[in-house]
Amino acid sequence: MIKMIMNPEPLVSIIMPCYNAERFLKKAIESMLNQTFTDFEFIIIDDCSTDRSAAIIHEYIKDDPRIRYIKNDKNRGVASSLNIGINNSNGKFIARMDADDISAPERLKKQIEHMKNNPDCVACGSDIIIINEHGSIIGSRKYLYSNKTIKKNIHRASCFAHPTVIIRAETLRNNGLLYSISLPWVEDFDLWFKLSEHGEFSNLEESLLYYRLSSSSVKNSHCKESLRNTIRLKVMNMSHATILSCFVLCAEIILYLLPAWIILFLYEMRYSSLINSQVDIINQGDTL
Repeated sequence: MIKMIMNPEPLVSIIMPCYNAERFLKKAIESMLNQTFTDFEFIIIDDCSTDRSAAIIHEYIKDDPRIRYIKNDKNRGVASSLNIGINNSNGKFIARMDADDISAPERLKKQIEHMKNNPDCVACGSDIIIINEHGSIIGSRKYLYSNKTIKKNIHRASCFAHPTVIIRAETLRNNGLLYSISLPWVEDFDLWFKLSEHGEFSNLEESLLYYRLSSSSVKNSHCKESLRNTIRLKVMNMSHATILSCFVLCAEIILYLLPAWIILFLYEMRYSSLINSQVDIINQGDTL
């Protein structure tokens, strides 16, 4: 193994919150440590995990000084953990990662090249490949790519797959932008609205992340609270609305008025439909 040296002023700060992620954590960490682009610090925020997550992280710290481990004083949730990571970062770019996903080896390299070639771009994501709990590829999701089309549709739905995003750190710091702790489950969507006022957005037209979809993530998705905060957020940002997004918002309001069990059932049906769809299935049976 090549011994890595930590750059005190890395170009990229990878920020990954972690809470009881031992089942998938090793693959998530290794996918970042094995990036073809190596000038980064890897900030892992342990949100008071009660499983072996901390022990797993420390196994990698022994061999790679690029990893910085931060443990919260109490369980603070995703938004607060991300803000702690941002406030402790040194890089010119902030790259997101989740503790159960897998980044493609050239993800950072391709995103950094794009950001360097497009200085007005403040945030860049990518398409995703969807995998299940066992690592089997079960589908994919494509996003909008140009700044014009992303901004036109920003009110309709979140324009990025959150764990694929890389952000210009100076845009966050110069404008005091952080994740909202008052909008759990949609803190990323809120940040996109704020960032959209300060530069261009883009998504790379290729899948650079394997997004893990598990049964537990559906059952524990707090769908009613997520839907409520989505509605709140869209109402707060009506200046971005279009006729289509207003129809979507009305549908979401009607959905929110239904009992929680019906909303959960519809969410589960949506994911079940995605998993069993024959349209988006690619390489069925391949595993990671």
